[in-house]
Amino acid sequence: MDEQLIEIIYPRDMLNTPVINKLIQRYPELGVNIIQAKISPTEGMIELQLIGHSTMIESSIAWLKELGLDLKVLG
Repeated sequence: MDEQLIEIIYPRDMLNTPVINKLIQRYPELGVNIIQAKISPTEGMIELQLIGHSTMIESSIAWLKELGLDLKVLG
């Protein structure tokens, strides 16, 4: 199993979108841990740890980017 730490920045128009819920449903074989989160009326940030096979991690990161989220791979 591989692990990847990522930071997701939510733009204002996506604050009410259940992205993490959709991520878990779309990739049920992927472990998702919320490390920290900060939400304000104008922006949100979530730091996630993704655990699973590298192909699933890469696919999930690509999917999150396709949604229009600003995403940084932290390690």
